[in-house]
Amino acid sequence: MKHFCCLECETILGGQRYIMKDGRPFCCGCFESLYAEYCETFSMYGCKS
Repeated sequence: MKHFCCLECETILGGQRYIMKDGRPFCCGCFESLYAEYCETFSMYGCKS
C-alpha cells in the first residue's frame, strides 16, 4: 500500500494538514509555493490559519 504523500515533495501527509487541488494532495508548504496568492494586507499566504 502506498503512503498518502504530497504530490510535489512526497512528504507523508498522514496526521498532517494538507490541501486537495484537482483531486491531488499537497502539503501546505508546496501548495503555498505553487498556488497560493500572497496577501499584502496581512503579509501572509492563504494556507495559514
